[in-house]
Amino acid sequence: ALQNTYANASLTFNKSIENEHATYISLGFTGGAVQQSFDPTKIRANNQFSNGSFDGNIDPKEYVFTNKLNFNTLAAGISLSGGLGRENNTRYYLGAAAFNLNRPKTSYFNDAYVRKAIRYSFNAGLRFTLSNAWSLAFTGNYSSQSPFEETIGGASITWRQPNVMPGAYFALTMGTYYRLNDAMIGLIRIDYKNYNLTCTYDVPNPEVSKWISNSGAFEVGIGYRGFKAKLNNQILCPGFEDNNLNN
Repeated sequence: ALQNTYANASLTFNKSIENEHATYISLGFTGGAVQQSFDPTKIRANNQFSNGSFDGNIDPKEYVFTNKLNFNTLAAGISLSGGLGRENNTRYYLGAAAFNLNRPKTSYFNDAYVRKAIRYSFNAGLRFTLSNAWSLAFTGNYSSQSPFEETIGGASITWRQPNVMPGAYFALTMGTYYRLNDAMIGLIRIDYKNYNLTCTYDVPNPEVSKWISNSGAFEVGIGYRGFKAKLNNQILCPGFEDNNLNN
């Protein structure tokens, strides 16, 4: 099985270009170390399939130089974000980024000419505050890493508990997204105070499910928001989430 381990650091510069709608241009950089490894005994090669069935006793004749890669990676991106309307009840963002700018070597065969292609990403989002408790968000992302492309988009609706004491934030988000020609994705997220729990489940298209052994993919994410400045409520900052998230 393939395993990936990442250790990254990020740095972002934010430039305010308009105060009334908290409009910002943000420039970000991220870089770090990556380790990729796999189990050579689980290689399945074309020559191991005979008469439509797999035979593990056949030598795959795949001789790798190493089963572990270590490399560094660098990425950069830029975004425009802000609010719309008199009370900024609608928020938006537009972004673009490029990954693998240093073109790291990623070959298990000691081939210096095999390097990871640069991946370009473009994304956008629009969030509407419907009431004191409800908000609706639309987001989309397009990625290209020659010769592959990925387009994903969808919507989510959030209910937050209104009229709570500062620091007692609670919200529930549910959404549906579509990865073009691949899968439908269901999402549920719970925010409580500084913590959040996100769960997603991918349901592959019928054409895709014919070629994979499992029926879907389940992912769980846990987050914590901290290290807030004491005067953050007095400073306009770029953001796309619920305006009351930091209360």
